[in-house]
Amino acid sequence: MPPPLPAAPESVLAFTPVPHVAGALRTLALDAGIAVAVPGQGLMALTVPDRAWHPFLAALEAATSASERHSVRFAVADPTVTDPLAIAQLVFSARSAEEWCADATSHWVRDALADARLFSHYQPIMDVGTGQPYGFEALLRTTMDDGTVVPAGRIIDAARRLDLLFQLDQQARRCAVRGAAPTLGSRRLFINFLPTVIYNPEHCLATTMAALSQSGIRPEQVVFEVVESEQIVDRAHLIRILDYYRGHGFGVALDDLGAGYASLNLLSELKPDLVKLDMDLVQSAPGDPLRTGILEAFVQLSQRFGIGLIAEGVEDEETAARLRDCGITLMQGYHFGRPGLLAPAQHSSAA
Repeated sequence: MPPPLPAAPESVLAFTPVPHVAGALRTLALDAGIAVAVPGQGLMALTVPDRAWHPFLAALEAATSASERHSVRFAVADPTVTDPLAIAQLVFSARSAEEWCADATSHWVRDALADARLFSHYQPIMDVGTGQPYGFEALLRTTMDDGTVVPAGRIIDAARRLDLLFQLDQQARRCAVRGAAPTLGSRRLFINFLPTVIYNPEHCLATTMAALSQSGIRPEQVVFEVVESEQIVDRAHLIRILDYYRGHGFGVALDDLGAGYASLNLLSELKPDLVKLDMDLVQSAPGDPLRTGILEAFVQLSQRFGIGLIAEGVEDEETAARLRDCGITLMQGYHFGRPGLLAPAQHSSAA
């Protein structure tokens, strides 16, 4: 874990080459009760009274864009240092104002990681042919100090701002496995995989394998689900990672098939074992012949190439019946269960 930024610096050296940002920075600092001196071109020396730093950062975030904040550098300074070279070195090693703002507003996710407060809720993926759960998708959660449960999207956004996605990914995998272990049985466990977290698969899979070994869950029960497919930049490296996973017995799923060109193109490149149909496509009006034809085409495609097909967002029996008529038997949605903790009594039978 990288160390947090200082919570209440008393003396800060600020630098930005953008004149209008410098003007806004000076105004916001003065409004927050921070004394501003200008020791040189583009530099500001901020003397911060007690409890003024966080309100200043909040005002800065509200008044500027992310790109403007990236143009600003903040460094905790020693006001007695006046040597120009030392000041220049301090500025060039400083962190951006965007990083400072992110640290101030998203520190709770750093605390959740440091205190191991992540956990998983699980949503069933039903096999309507057998009436039993085919598997469960692990959905990341944490809690605030007041007990409020924080959903996955907000956790991921905060971790992305703090550049903690790698640490989040590792902890999320472990808690997904631990939470499912007592009651998973022979069903499959779907774990979300962020394509923006690019790393060495051998190193990162080691922690997952250790958690599985302790839990008794077999690798072939685990499916890594690629989400946020529109954010994939290095496709070749992602393909190598997924091939490595498959070589160790894990399954691979692609999320939101049918949501756009990106996911359709990835289908041929990633060659997943399973795909999840986009929720908007699944929830389309029953009388829409074009949408129905698209669903039937995906069913034929999945059958031809041996790819499992899962319909997401199934909210009612009418939708479930329509999907069954199209030949889809694996479904996920509130009609079958909301995300929650796995209860042994509820899921005691083997799939």
